[in-house]
Amino acid sequence: MNKEPRLKASHKIGKVDVRKFAGRAVTFVALCTAALVAAPTAYAEPGGGTSVITLDTLPDDVLGDILTFLPLKEAVDTTVVNQHLRNVAREPAFWSGYINQTSDYTTLRTLAQNTHLTQQAHKRMNSLDFVKIIAGNGIAGRPLGPASVTNTQLFSPENIAVEANGNRLVVEHFGHRVLRISSDGTQVSVFAGTGERGRHIDPNSAAHTEFSQPRGLAIEASGDVLVVDAYNDRVLRISPDGTHVALFAGGNGEGRRLDAASATNTQLLRPKNITVEASGDVLVTDTWNDRVLRISPDGTHVALFAGGNGRGNHLDPPSATNTQLLWPKGIVISEGGEVLVVDSGNHRVLRISPDGTRVSVFAGGNRRGNHLDPSSSTNTQLDAPSDIAIDAQGNVFVADNDNDRILRVKFDGSEVARAVGTGREGSTLNPDSATDTELKSRYMNGFGVAFDSSGALLVTDSGNSRVLRIPAKRIG
Repeated sequence: MNKEPRLKASHKIGKVDVRKFAGRAVTFVALCTAALVAAPTAYAEPGGGTSVITLDTLPDDVLGDILTFLPLKEAVDTTVVNQHLRNVAREPAFWSGYINQTSDYTTLRTLAQNTHLTQQAHKRMNSLDFVKIIAGNGIAGRPLGPASVTNTQLFSPENIAVEANGNRLVVEHFGHRVLRISSDGTQVSVFAGTGERGRHIDPNSAAHTEFSQPRGLAIEASGDVLVVDAYNDRVLRISPDGTHVALFAGGNGEGRRLDAASATNTQLLRPKNITVEASGDVLVTDTWNDRVLRISPDGTHVALFAGGNGRGNHLDPPSATNTQLLWPKGIVISEGGEVLVVDSGNHRVLRISPDGTRVSVFAGGNRRGNHLDPSSSTNTQLDAPSDIAIDAQGNVFVADNDNDRILRVKFDGSEVARAVGTGREGSTLNPDSATDTELKSRYMNGFGVAFDSSGALLVTDSGNSRVLRIPAKRIG
């Protein structure tokens, strides 16, 4: 019977020169006394000294540190690291994934944790357990990366939505298009837009339809995609396969006319975002008109839901339509049907009952600032918030754009925490910690937030031209 060798943490640190592997995909695990590798051509100096050995030749009772696995510089993207190394630990995940390294050297950190190696078990190492980039290479642009989603350039990604099959749709504000990223992160394609600014609609092809700085999107129960084509002042409805495109709302010039019987005869002015109620009704934040519209699924009924009575910050608790908004942006619907509206210019989030007869401040609303009160969302300050999402537990996530952070707020407002971002602008990514990962907002654009079916938070980090995926256990 094979004996299970044990490893003990000894807190040593190894350093790897990734220049030795430039252009090659090498995944390995390092020990302070040995390097456990996918291919015996790898090289490491963990804790001093050089050693190359595979697990199947590792003697019993070796003492050492599990350090990390590392897709090396210029290696093929590994959205899921699915190569099985023989005899890898079977205990709960202890890996630190350093994805898309750009420096010549990286330090591999040890973990103070005992673990086991076994001759019988295999461990699938999965980079989805860590904060990582799922799209974009940090360079603003339009080229698609055929070999890697993370080699694709994004131009101000502003919003994201997840389809029923797990595919992600990403809106590029200055890229004038919507990209579709496969659920496994291995493929990227243009779902809609030519990449050039325009207003032409091809009823048979989303890819040949033109946008002008799109900003938001939502997916209907049918799978149809509603895209907010902001600078064409319209909303388009697109079939899941992109073969049917139709005007859903606006598109008849800048203005504020509201036609109660026709969404396409109603005017919009730089709309930002959109969401779909359980009834199928659509709510649109008509940003520069400082209002939110409710539109029936067939577009034959249009009503003012909130704002629309002049730009300002007046709040009327029994009336959403008597409440004033200033540049409303993000919008989301709670499980109970309440509507949360990001009133960006007033640096607050409003909570509105489904019938619009109850309005209250959910978060912010006490002047622009960055103060965080962990026990009160209304004592917490926001700075130009841009988007909002709700997780499966009912926690609300507010993209606090100009504070370069995303806040997690308990639905009753009694708990507030920084979920993502350091509160300082930057591009550093820490795979182990969302709160040590930096975000960068872009003027007039904001972070978009959404959740996938696993509970991971997806963030369009617009100023860094990338999309982040943060698993639930890494959210602050």
